[in-house]
Amino acid sequence: MSSKQTIKITGADEAVARFAQDAVNVLTGADYNLELQFYLDYRCDQNCRGCYDRDIAKICKGSIPSWDIAHFVRHFKDVENYASKTCITGGEATLRPTDELGYIIQKILSSGSAVELKTNATWVNDTQKAKEMWRMLSGLKVSKALLYKEPDEIEKFVKTIPNLKQLSQEERWSKLTEHFPEVSAFRLAVSVDNIIHQEYSAYDFAKVALHVTNSPELSEKIDLGVVTMTNSYDWFSEKIFGNPDLKCTNIRKNCQRFDFKLNGRPVIGVISNFYNVNSLVKPISSIEELLRRESKDSRPRLILCFHPDRTVSFQYNFKPIGRVSYIADNGKYKSWETLCMEMAVQLTKDFAEARKQQFKKNYCRN
Repeated sequence: MSSKQTIKITGADEAVARFAQDAVNVLTGADYNLELQFYLDYRCDQNCRGCYDRDIAKICKGSIPSWDIAHFVRHFKDVENYASKTCITGGEATLRPTDELGYIIQKILSSGSAVELKTNATWVNDTQKAKEMWRMLSGLKVSKALLYKEPDEIEKFVKTIPNLKQLSQEERWSKLTEHFPEVSAFRLAVSVDNIIHQEYSAYDFAKVALHVTNSPELSEKIDLGVVTMTNSYDWFSEKIFGNPDLKCTNIRKNCQRFDFKLNGRPVIGVISNFYNVNSLVKPISSIEELLRRESKDSRPRLILCFHPDRTVSFQYNFKPIGRVSYIADNGKYKSWETLCMEMAVQLTKDFAEARKQQFKKNYCRN
């Protein structure tokens, strides 16, 4: 996508005009990894005390049509900095009819994207639902890939390979897979914490993990993941690492990520802060605030979160920055270029409002 596009804000001063162009350059540039996330709907089978979707679930009764998902997966396949990562979440994603959920997952996998299915895993306690889920997961056609590795991680390693230019593509790939073993392009990620979710989430994860790791067929197709909260890690360690049935070994923790082996199989963990993607976005006061990174060593991440009301919210480095409709007035899907330009306009208006409020505050002081 060209970064030479511009937007005009009527009556904008020099600072606002400069911000507008910076916003366009950031969003239409390629200095970030682009990922997709689909909130299938806001329904859930739990009533967790920390849930931020409870109120919106009463208002927003719809769900994202499967054809919307199929369209955007195809559309972003050719976008330059798309990292080929797609997350399916909710609410509780597994409340979607199981055959339809399987269709959505397979559609995304077939496009060449890795898929992460986030779930609270309470379905494991329902005999019929569990049977449907295991049958569906067993039937997925899943490839092996390096898709869950960050591009900058791979680039750094490639630079350390001796005589790189003299190696064939096959030899380079061999070096990569020696250092980064290929994993399944499908990950089943279970939320396990005692802050937002119920404490028995630890037991549900244990049931899922034991079933997957004890099944040769499922353990080949499914990578296990776990998501916990910053203030829940010690509790998680006690409930999961301290569970003798899970045989957890090789535990390594690094900032907001950790990994370990469970019954000899690798598990990837994420330690998350609380982010409410439905909350009101605080206007940013500078482009530097938008660009602030979680780490100097990693590329920024832009996550597009598609919602049941057919809007898409932008998260830059996990910070919600705005939300626009992904359906045009004529009923057609908006292109990536259009979504970027509309978000740049929204950011600029927010910035102009922030400047206006700051000016009023300074004027009142004087």
